[in-house]
Amino acid sequence: MCLGSNIGLQSIEKINKAYSSLCDVGQIVCHSSVYGSASGYLNQVIVSHTSLDYDELLSFTKQPELNLGRRPQHKAQGIVPIDIDIVIYDEEVMRPLDYDSAYFNRGLEELHS
Repeated sequence: MCLGSNIGLQSIEKINKAYSSLCDVGQIVCHSSVYGSASGYLNQVIVSHTSLDYDELLSFTKQPELNLGRRPQHKAQGIVPIDIDIVIYDEEVMRPLDYDSAYFNRGLEELHS
C-alpha cells in the first residue's frame, strides 16, 4: 500500500493516523519511512497481511480517508488530505501507474535495502 498526503505540516499526522487505521484490518509487516516526493506529497509504503479480500480492503480504506478529511472533490482541486492506495494485493499489481511511479518505488527500494 502507499499512503500519501499533500497538506503541509498536517501530512505526517494524517499518514500516521491512516497507518494506525490499517492495523485494525491486518498486520503491518514492514513500512518505509515517510518521505517527500517531487510533486509535494509526503508518502509512505506499507506491506501488510490481511484476511480481507481486495474489495473488502478497498472498501475499508475509504472510511479512514473520509474520517481524515478526504472528499471526492479534493483530488480535482489538487488537495489530498490522505490517500490510501492498494498498489499490490496478493502479489498482483492493482495500480500500474502507482507501481511504476518514482514516489512508490522510492519507498519500495527502501524496504528492499
